[in-house]
Amino acid sequence: VGSLTALVGAVAAVLMVEHQLAWPLAVVVTLLIGAAAGAVQGFFIAYVGIPSFIVTLAGMLLFRGLTEIFLRGQTLGPFPEGLQKVANGFLPEVGPVTNYHNLTLLLGLGVIALVVNQEIRNRARQAEFDLAPLPKNLFVLKLVALVAAITVATLLLASYKGAPVVLLILAVLLVCFGYV
Repeated sequence: VGSLTALVGAVAAVLMVEHQLAWPLAVVVTLLIGAAAGAVQGFFIAYVGIPSFIVTLAGMLLFRGLTEIFLRGQTLGPFPEGLQKVANGFLPEVGPVTNYHNLTLLLGLGVIALVVNQEIRNRARQAEFDLAPLPKNLFVLKLVALVAAITVATLLLASYKGAPVVLLILAVLLVCFGYV
């Protein structure tokens, strides 16, 4: 995974810095390259019958070598400002000026509401299928622990500059992959 990440990062850097390709298009190209590499490796494992260890080791060597070829041993930069804002940026502030980042606090409340709702729905679904749900006192303790953990994380983020944009991207990917 790391070597493929290095390769698609190198391709993105070359496309954006040397060929002035718009960064959203470069992201799409790199996602397609990653998907193609995964499909090729999967083909060799599933259809050709090469052991996965051998395929991933060969992929690692190939991807590292291609990374060196693309970058010619150099670092590239600077990257487009839009990409820098996505990679290093934080959510914008909304509402009145307070000691905490308001949008991050609202986001944290939304996450708490979603998590509590999902836990209650899961408990009801367990009862519906005659599965033994947690005893009520443990269920409440679990909810309190989840809410406390989310609250602490939210307050830590809100006391600085707010939630980073990258955190939201990772959260969306995590939710998407959780349902796939």
